[in-house]
Amino acid sequence: MDLKSNGSTNAEPFNTDKIFITSLQHKHKGLDFAVNEDPVLDTIKKNYKKVTSWTSKNSYTGQELTDNTQIIIRNTNDYEEIDWDIFKHLPLDQAATIKSKFPRTLEFGRDSQGHSLYKVTNLPDNVVTERVLVGDRCLLEHRTKGTYSIFYGSLEPGSKATINHHDITEISYHNLRSLFNDAKALAALAAVVPATTGVIDNFVMALGGEFFSQHVPVDKALQIFNEWLDIINRQDRQLETSKTIQGIYDTGKASNIFSKKYAVPLSDPEKHQVRNIIKDLVVAEVIEPIEVHTYKSGVEIEQRKWIVNGVCLAGAVTLLVGAGGVGKTTNGVQLCYSVATGLPYLNYSVSETGNTLMVLSEETLNEVHLKVRGCEKLFGSLENCKNKIDIITINQSLKLTHFNHDGTIKILDDYKALQKRIKLEKYKILYLDPLISLKTGSFDENDNEKMERFIRDYIIPLGVENGCAVVVGHHANKISGVSYNKDYDEKPTPDNLNAMHSARGASSLTAAARVVFALIPMNKYIWENHYSEIAPQGIFRNDLVGIIEAKSNYSGISENITWLQKNIITIDTLENTQEKTNVFTVSSLTEAEQQRFVKFEEINKERILKQIHHIKEFFKLTPDLMANIQKYNEKRLVQPLNQLVEYLSNRDPEYQNQKVEFKTIKSRYHRLLTAIVDHPLVIPNTKVQFTYFYDTFGGKVKHKVSIEPVIAEPLNY
Repeated sequence: MDLKSNGSTNAEPFNTDKIFITSLQHKHKGLDFAVNEDPVLDTIKKNYKKVTSWTSKNSYTGQELTDNTQIIIRNTNDYEEIDWDIFKHLPLDQAATIKSKFPRTLEFGRDSQGHSLYKVTNLPDNVVTERVLVGDRCLLEHRTKGTYSIFYGSLEPGSKATINHHDITEISYHNLRSLFNDAKALAALAAVVPATTGVIDNFVMALGGEFFSQHVPVDKALQIFNEWLDIINRQDRQLETSKTIQGIYDTGKASNIFSKKYAVPLSDPEKHQVRNIIKDLVVAEVIEPIEVHTYKSGVEIEQRKWIVNGVCLAGAVTLLVGAGGVGKTTNGVQLCYSVATGLPYLNYSVSETGNTLMVLSEETLNEVHLKVRGCEKLFGSLENCKNKIDIITINQSLKLTHFNHDGTIKILDDYKALQKRIKLEKYKILYLDPLISLKTGSFDENDNEKMERFIRDYIIPLGVENGCAVVVGHHANKISGVSYNKDYDEKPTPDNLNAMHSARGASSLTAAARVVFALIPMNKYIWENHYSEIAPQGIFRNDLVGIIEAKSNYSGISENITWLQKNIITIDTLENTQEKTNVFTVSSLTEAEQQRFVKFEEINKERILKQIHHIKEFFKLTPDLMANIQKYNEKRLVQPLNQLVEYLSNRDPEYQNQKVEFKTIKSRYHRLLTAIVDHPLVIPNTKVQFTYFYDTFGGKVKHKVSIEPVIAEPLNY
């Protein structure tokens, strides 16, 4: 056995893979691995992919792995794979985007990718393998029972199949086929249509008509075309394309893929192949129309039932994300204290007071008592409060559901008892911390499907059925929620997307939450390079925790970090000793930074004014056009923010002189332009202004810039 210079051996990778494969077999009893100890080179194709008599090969039972060992997987109805041949026919970024729409799972093949293996549930009787062909190109393959693949070992001379050591994700057959049908449509469109304007025009008319003729629902047609334009990086055509598709469906005037007027660059056999791919987007079974509620103009609108304004809403889930020890539980306790008393929660006002329930599965009862007593000592006693704070702690070991290995879920008695308690006490807020402690069985917090079912079917109903807000404490990963570079940023700013995705595990959790907050400790870099010089006396780095508005489905989110300060509260004990706990208040550091930012806004304005000639060029502004906009003879000019950012970045001297990377320049301009969201910039010597806004109802492109008249009231276009 050869020894490496560090003392390890060349056999270690084989042993690691052997251990992983063995653990897979132990966990997934239905896997069928076989050993091919002497792979034979196909002299014509120059590879080892053909395995003769593969059905009779001996099963893998832990044999040693060597350079000559080849393990094949024999697919079954329980374990099926997707073969991503699109990487052979599409640019890497396009293929990767299509693949990313599937749940992450165990992958194998060259460079540990190319094949995705899933555990499939709820299979129908007529499952068959499908190869997706356009011409003689195989784009995708759904391999089922009766097929095999090289799972590990030789592919070609000098090339091996390897594995990514991820667990196998469970997915229902219906969901897998739905994703696969979408993927093959996207792959076909991307493979056969060049990203040129003329071809796209013909293609949209012909294929839009084909979608209509094959009875593909309009929502599905719009989804596929918009995702296809994203994949080929032609987002500039999405709005026009959506209008065209919608027009075809509204009028019923449809062409098709064989149209002579709107020629598509495919042979007739290829057109038939694409037509069949489109047909598969239609759900075969007949389904009765779902019941709907029709909107009527003039209907009375009820105000949203906020419990704490901007924080938690009756019937909705709020997610509070933070690393261990950052203060999630303390914030949850303070939130419940505020709802019980009506006192503000940090900077947020309370709309409805009432009883509250905290389920703190990692805390003892005494520790929770200590935290609530700290709130009393700092903010006021609960002695005369008409509402109460109820507590369930680690001592009771509350479990709501059990996830069985076969994919079914059992509702436990604790869930039913909790529902009864909520109805009895009419809680206004239910705080659960941490969420993942409330279930048992075969549950992986990285499994999107299971997390979605847990949240959607069991957690959200606790709020919806009882008219209370549900707030969930959840652990964070290592993603930073703050963006700051001292060389060009005036202040640290929330990276709202990163803050939202800092929630550990499946993304379906943050998707289900209507509001997401992230808690972050003050790190040394930001403190030393920004805050230490403006911090008021008596404020120290280790006492500070930032709270970031990462997501809100109901309003815009703040561009600022609210810094909270730990107040150490001393509590007397039964034994005549003292214990310490902390309670958060909003730090004066936040106000100090806001004062400093007023100066930054003036500097920002000057920076944008230096780019005003480029902005005029981008909007093609002439004196006559500006005069007509000012007089309302022309509508305001609206463009996507990203297009202006690209335009300015390409003309930046530092980029042209190759001093700074393009992505860094783009980041600068993005922050520069979005900073005027509340302060439109009047173009000198005119009565029109340049502004940035977030268009909630503007389709896929939300971030926009505009040229509009200087007015006191909002425009109604």
